[in-house]
Amino acid sequence: MDIKSLPHDESAEAAVLGSVFVDNTCFDTAYEILRQPSYFYTTMNVRLWEIMHKMINEGKPIDYITLIDRLDEHDKLLGLTPYYITGLTNQSPSPSNVAYYADIVAEKYFKRRFIETARHIEECATNEALDVTISKMHSYSEIIDQMSKKKDATIDDITTEAIKNMKESGNLIKWGIESVDSM
Repeated sequence: MDIKSLPHDESAEAAVLGSVFVDNTCFDTAYEILRQPSYFYTTMNVRLWEIMHKMINEGKPIDYITLIDRLDEHDKLLGLTPYYITGLTNQSPSPSNVAYYADIVAEKYFKRRFIETARHIEECATNEALDVTISKMHSYSEIIDQMSKKKDATIDDITTEAIKNMKESGNLIKWGIESVDSM
């Protein structure tokens, strides 16, 4: 089985962070879409979003000096260096597009959640009773509800994409019912 990287877009993540770095007022727009640091994929970007969030909550400006001052030794070991932070300004083509960049980051996050849930259901189907597995499948509806609030996609669109992704990755559970297995 090929090991595939989970869906993410480092450029979109950098564009969100760079937009906030260049124009602090972009934080509120991005935060409406990216409510949790876990929306970001890379550890450095998760940590940087946490630091930025804390600074905004404290009413502190985010700029090169104040952000570098917040970094501790652990952050530097993660790769959050002055060079990385300065590079973010080059990766944000237009801070006015921060909502668009944040939508891309959110979409990749929800795709990772789909994969995570599918793997969890597969694990349950392999090791648990059928009723436990079925109850775990309800997590899909929660993810679909969250996604549909973010996009104008229908449940059919999201379900079709999820099934397509599972088929491509080989993460399908054979139920022994031909009409279900052929979906």
